[in-house]
Amino acid sequence: MRFHETSLFGVLKYGGTQNMELYNCSAKTREQWFATGRAQPELGWALLAYGVVIEILYIPSLYVISRPAYRRMPCYKIMCLLGPIDMCAIVTNSIVNGYLLTQGAVFCTIFNIILSLPILYGAYFFWFTPPVLFTSVHDSWFFDPFIFEGRTAEYMNPPHTLNNLLLCALTCCLYTALCGLLAHQFGYSSDERKMSWAQKSIFIQATSICIANLVAALVYVFMQFFPTPQFFILLGHFGWELCHGFPAIVYLTINRSIRREVFRCLGFGAYLDHSKRHTAESRKITSMHAVSTDGVHPRISKNAAEA
Repeated sequence: MRFHETSLFGVLKYGGTQNMELYNCSAKTREQWFATGRAQPELGWALLAYGVVIEILYIPSLYVISRPAYRRMPCYKIMCLLGPIDMCAIVTNSIVNGYLLTQGAVFCTIFNIILSLPILYGAYFFWFTPPVLFTSVHDSWFFDPFIFEGRTAEYMNPPHTLNNLLLCALTCCLYTALCGLLAHQFGYSSDERKMSWAQKSIFIQATSICIANLVAALVYVFMQFFPTPQFFILLGHFGWELCHGFPAIVYLTINRSIRREVFRCLGFGAYLDHSKRHTAESRKITSMHAVSTDGVHPRISKNAAEA
């Protein structure tokens, strides 16, 4: 078969997977194909639960980000665009993946469902490249449906490999340049120009996501061509999950603006106002105590200043 005929374009051309040589599952019954899989309920339910939690966390965050006051800022426009993409990816790599692991599914047990998932790669990858398929044998997604032995090379997806390798190369280059710029700007500057905690926090968050992306991209390319230990396959898959799930956690734990608006939407506005007043009073008391320990009462210091 030609390269583009192993994609969903080929499914439409031939009228279904059973008419495609490389994806024909007629050699075994559905029960026999299930017997080749490996059900892992514990891992499956853990991934499924993670996916559900991330989806729940994303909903209020995206609701807040999509408000006009936030959409005026370019960074929130990007976050608003990436959010639905992340949610779709989490459905695949966590919820669907977890369910399929509990069932011990392989391609030939659910081929009508699993062939629709490459839409996550975009229009080109969806129509003109081979689909990525799940197998519980290796707990992850491969281009080879493992129907025939010794024919893995016929299922290869060069655009995917090129995409991931370019992603890795660009990520390394851009982050090397960014680290160099930050070192030049803040490494030898005065205290006034040193990195704030907020800047450090954002840099750490972005670096963590990019490292997860880098690991996932490299592992997913490597395991398509070479025998890979199960640990590294799971590491790559967890990296893929983290790429799309970590932002939802960050929005509600690190980003104060989004967290505050989400709490207000959930009816915790009064609690936030009380907490804010309490924090302000605590800071005022701490400041007064610091002045007092220097041997001068705050009121005396104030009168002296006025004099």
